[in-house]
Amino acid sequence: MSNPIKDVIESAAKSLSQFSAFDECEAAVKLLCEQSGPLLISGVGKSGHIARKLASTFRSLGKESHFIHASEASHGDLGCFVKGAIVMLLSNSGETSELSDIVNFCRSRGNPIIAITSQKDSTIAKAASVVIAYGNIGEGDPNGLAPTTSTTLSLAIGDAIAVGYASAMSFKPEDFAHFHPRGRLGARLQQVRDVMRTSDQLPTVPYNSDMTTVVLTLSQKSLGLAILMDGDTVKGILTDGDLRRHIDDLWNKSPMDIATQTPKTIDGEVLVGDAIGQMSQLGVTQLLVMDGAQLCGLLHMHDCMKS
Repeated sequence: MSNPIKDVIESAAKSLSQFSAFDECEAAVKLLCEQSGPLLISGVGKSGHIARKLASTFRSLGKESHFIHASEASHGDLGCFVKGAIVMLLSNSGETSELSDIVNFCRSRGNPIIAITSQKDSTIAKAASVVIAYGNIGEGDPNGLAPTTSTTLSLAIGDAIAVGYASAMSFKPEDFAHFHPRGRLGARLQQVRDVMRTSDQLPTVPYNSDMTTVVLTLSQKSLGLAILMDGDTVKGILTDGDLRRHIDDLWNKSPMDIATQTPKTIDGEVLVGDAIGQMSQLGVTQLLVMDGAQLCGLLHMHDCMKS
C-alpha cells in the first residue's frame, strides 16, 4: 500500500530534480534587472497564495513587488500596472480565465509578462515575454487533482528567480537587514555602529587622572571599565578586574600602571553577528570601536544581545 505522505514528498522532489528551464529563469532575472519598475505578481487559487509569498520574498531581497488579486485587478487595481512594471503570472494550466484582463491590459500597455506555467503553448504563455514552462507533472495527492507538486515547483522557480535577481544586483547581508529590522536575523545583520555606546555614554577619563577619579568614572558608567584618553588618543583601558587584582596597593598606583595598554578593538562596519563571534573567541564582553586611531564607541555584548 502506498504512503500518501511519502508520495507527495517524492512527487515534489522528482519534479524539482527534473526541472531544466534554467535559461528561461536567467532570462527572467535579466528582465527584472533591466526594468526599474515594480514587479506585480498574480495567480488564482493556490497559485495566488504562492504569488503572494513570492511578492514578499522579492521585497525582502530589494525588488519592489506587489501581489495583485486577479479579481480586484478587473475592478480598478489595473491602475497598479504602471509603465515600466513587470508582471509575473502563475497558472499551472496557462488558461486561467480570471487572469485574462491582466493579460489584455499588459498587451495594450506594453508591460512585459513572465509566465510560470506547465504549458508553453498556453494562452498566458503566448502573451509572455519570458515563459518558464515546467511541463506536465502529476500532482501528489491520490486523485492527482489538488495543487501540490505544481505549487511547490512554482514556489521554487519564483524563489530561484528572486535569489538570482538579488545576486545580480549584488544584494548584501546589510541590505537584507534593512528590510528585516525586527527579526533575529535582521538584528544579527546590524552593524556594530548601530548598537555601540557613544558620546556621553562612554566611560572616558584622562589617562593621568588620579585613581579615585578613574574608579568613580568606572562606577558611574556601570560598564565595568574606564577608557584612558590622551586627548583623542586611547592610551588604554582599566577594568574592574584590574582593580580587584591590585586591590592591596591600588591607591599607590597610577591608572596607567595597571591598565591594558593594547585593548581589543573592532571596526564599526562589522556585523553584530560577527562581533558576537569575535568577543566569544577573545573571551571578552566589550570591544572599543575604532575608526583608524579614532575612538568611535564601545560595543558591549549585552547591547548586541539586546538588539
